Amino acid sequence: MTERRGFRACTIHGSTVVNDAGRWHLQMVVDGSRSPETLRLQLEKVYDCESVSITVLEAA
Repeated sequence: MTERRGFRACTIHGSTVVNDAGRWHLQMVVDGSRSPETLRLQLEKVYDCESVSITVLEAA
């Protein structure tokens, strides 16, 4: 899904959080030239997705 929106997934990490009712928390590092807001809005439409936040990482 991310690649169809113009973002290459670099890393993906997911795990459940016990003190958050066992909900899954997912972290993705993506690379792309488009606005990250585009991807955030698309991911928020995914069924069962409760929230999406963006953190900009400095280039290595």
